[in-house]
Amino acid sequence: MGVEREVKLKIPHCEFLSLLRRKKISFKILETIEQEDLYVDTRSCDLLTSGRVLRVRVMGNLVRVTYKGRRESGGIEKVREEIEGELGDEKCRKALSKAGINVNCPSELNELMNLLSSRGYEVKIVVWKRRTPVLLDGFNVEVTLDYVRDLGEFVEVEGDDAMDLVRLLGIACRAVIPSYADLIHALKQ
Repeated sequence: MGVEREVKLKIPHCEFLSLLRRKKISFKILETIEQEDLYVDTRSCDLLTSGRVLRVRVMGNLVRVTYKGRRESGGIEKVREEIEGELGDEKCRKALSKAGINVNCPSELNELMNLLSSRGYEVKIVVWKRRTPVLLDGFNVEVTLDYVRDLGEFVEVEGDDAMDLVRLLGIACRAVIPSYADLIHALKQ
């Protein structure tokens, strides 16, 4: 079982990078990728109403299935169980199992979507984003600059040092508690 520790920030990318420079934190910007996240749930939203998530992430030819458990923390940092695996592998099977789907994980996206549909799951929310990873020296974090369609620019900081970095940069007040899926859902209502 993995544990996700994440802080999501509503801040322009240029402002975030400027704060890193001011604090003399060296960084390297990596190649931007596009992601489409399909949030699936039962017709009665059994996962959502219990604070859990089943996500299918499509990045070109790569597909990952992720299960996220209930939040364990009430602050700005999300702490929760996370199991993520690529199509066909054991972690993908475990992610599906945590959502109540006890089968081997298919190796093709269309097979997965057909399987989910046959078990009463459907796509509830689609989140599209351009994600640019940023490597930081001296911190045990994964930082991404996210542009989310319909929502704008965000920065995600994930890892053991997430809160340390956010405090050092003085941007805790920029934290956003809801997920991108929650924000998109609220926007569409």
